[in-house]
Amino acid sequence: MKPVNNRIYCIGCRHTKMLFETESKANNFIKFNASYFDDDRKVPVRSYYCAFCGGWHVTSLEEGEQSKASEERDALMMKAVESHSKSTLKLTTEGQDVKSRISQIAQTLEKCRQELLKGHQSSAKEWLDVAGRMFLSIEAISMQKNFQNPAIATCRSKILSYEVIFDQLDDPTFDEDAKKIYLQESNNKKGVLWKFLKVVEVKETMERLFSEAVEAKSGNDYERLDSLCVEMKTVLEQKGIEGISSIRKEFNEKIEKLIKDIPNRSLKKMALSLQDKKLLLSIIETLEEAHNFLEIGQTDKCSNLLKTAECLMPDNGTDEETILWAQINQLRERMEK
Repeated sequence: MKPVNNRIYCIGCRHTKMLFETESKANNFIKFNASYFDDDRKVPVRSYYCAFCGGWHVTSLEEGEQSKASEERDALMMKAVESHSKSTLKLTTEGQDVKSRISQIAQTLEKCRQELLKGHQSSAKEWLDVAGRMFLSIEAISMQKNFQNPAIATCRSKILSYEVIFDQLDDPTFDEDAKKIYLQESNNKKGVLWKFLKVVEVKETMERLFSEAVEAKSGNDYERLDSLCVEMKTVLEQKGIEGISSIRKEFNEKIEKLIKDIPNRSLKKMALSLQDKKLLLSIIETLEEAHNFLEIGQTDKCSNLLKTAECLMPDNGTDEETILWAQINQLRERMEK
């Protein structure tokens, strides 16, 4: 017999569907309940997110032309809903209140994201919980005044996307081997979970290498210390890892202090190199902060930070400076659109 729990009417597909809070719960349902379906043609084979219901459904449709047609149908439905209720939040007192609360939630979720990019899972979860409690007040207003708006659905969707991340991190099957496999899959690189796992990996690697470097210095093994410093520098200079700048700053300072009194020419040269890069690292952090403010629509703060970055920029004609100037110009172009 077909399961009947958690069923609601979905305006997207226009019939009742099972609704799950997270993707993992939907996938677990498929995994453990397929045998309960009488008709093999209706056995669910995959899960998908529904913006109308603010959660996850399961479907018996494989990826293909039929599922593509369903997605196009949902897109048209959402467009119709948006055009019908586009001004709802702007014209009523309650709408203005909800709009303000959604903006606050966006800022709170950005703090959650920033904590994840620093590798701070517990503090990130605290910010997500704050956003969840704030959203409850929006739902209460929405139910009391009997109005809906795509902005509310979008806000719910963003919160759920972060809840999915923490569900996966708490999943006992998502062990160290599973995390390594996840990091190796290129299609995951744009996601916040991949960035969090990568930052944690880099930080753990640096802590291990630095501990070994301290031991090498204590044992006067300067050749080993030299080798470890080169290895740490390679780890810190990895490209395309959002959030790595704070780790660079922390460990560059530690390495500089560790090797400043070592009678080794190559190490002294590295110390000077690290000192020269301090200014560029400070500029990078300023640009990252400007990018974060631009993401949440605070263009004034973004503009001020870009001016600060321009004032700090040296004029030595290096490749690093060329890249940073390009990033400054890109942020200005995005801000002025």
